[in-house]
Amino acid sequence: IRRQEDDLRTLARRELYRLLAPDRSTGAYVPEALLRSFSRDDVVAFHRRHYRPEGAVAVVTGDIDLETLQDQLERTFGTWQPSGGGPVALPTLAEGPEPKVDHVQKQATQSAIVMGTLTVTIDHPDAPALTVANSILGGAGVLQHRLATELRLRRGLAYIAYSELPLARAFPGHFAVIVLTRADATARVIELMKAELRRLIDEPIPAEELEANRQYIFNNAVFQYETPADVVAMRAAAELFGLPPDHYERFVERVHSLTPEDVQAAARRWLAPDRLIPLVVGDEDQFDRPLDVFGEVESIVLD
Repeated sequence: IRRQEDDLRTLARRELYRLLAPDRSTGAYVPEALLRSFSRDDVVAFHRRHYRPEGAVAVVTGDIDLETLQDQLERTFGTWQPSGGGPVALPTLAEGPEPKVDHVQKQATQSAIVMGTLTVTIDHPDAPALTVANSILGGAGVLQHRLATELRLRRGLAYIAYSELPLARAFPGHFAVIVLTRADATARVIELMKAELRRLIDEPIPAEELEANRQYIFNNAVFQYETPADVVAMRAAAELFGLPPDHYERFVERVHSLTPEDVQAAARRWLAPDRLIPLVVGDEDQFDRPLDVFGEVESIVLD
């Protein structure tokens, strides 16, 4: 926790999540004082309240017959008593904030820039297409994705450049473009980040680029579910969150059937630059242009 504010990229991502999802765990930030306030009794009470058999799922794989399994489960969990309460209600996720430019003043020779928005859950019809779009833009789907090619290789303006699209099950996930650059190139890099997003939406995606990223997703899926532990985790998640048993297989099949137009249509709906919140951590005195050229600026004061 103490080191987070010394790492510009970590700090930028943390503050973006707090803006996008202040009412869920990915947007939560536990400062040192709050962490120190927890007692053992608090932890025990939390465990008793939430670690309970209501709604629990047991998933097993291996060379075991059902009768033996039932006997072992009964011996292991038979005395586990319900707490008496109903299922824990998940909070309703509020809509993301209106896009504006957020700035964390930090004296440094570099700037961390993140641009992000809320997207969809993993079972949304657009999830496969967004996964491919993210891979093309900056998700490390191929050796050199677009952000790395444009910002690092061609222009030498970025130390780090990538995008991420974690798709959650209970809540909409988020999309973020993340770049670490020189402070005196901050505005120029924001322009280029927006330009790459517009190119993804407006210009036809070459068939070979689409296929290379699809193959990466296929190969990655194989390694995600290659062990018995991977399989049970996947099946448990599907059961817990009400997904079809073959959800993950169907997800990969859907990726295989996508056309360039499908990918662009999903990107247009969810990843348009005017949907994304830009957040910059850096020293405004060193920026090549003031951030208000991109819109209203709101300063974030760290706790």
